[in-house]
Amino acid sequence: MPGLPRDALGFSALLIRPDGVVAWASEHTPDRAAFERAAARWFGRPEKESHAADHTPGS
Repeated sequence: MPGLPRDALGFSALLIRPDGVVAWASEHTPDRAAFERAAARWFGRPEKESHAADHTPGS
């Protein structure tokens, strides 16, 4: 929910781990690179969509 973390806790963005612990937080404009590092640590790096689309079974 956009805005809720800031309203309730004073943060503009939060990344919550699956176990409920805050993995990353930002009080101001979120640092995208820092967020991506934290997200990759806990959830892994996203796969490129083009790789899945380019794969042909049996090739």
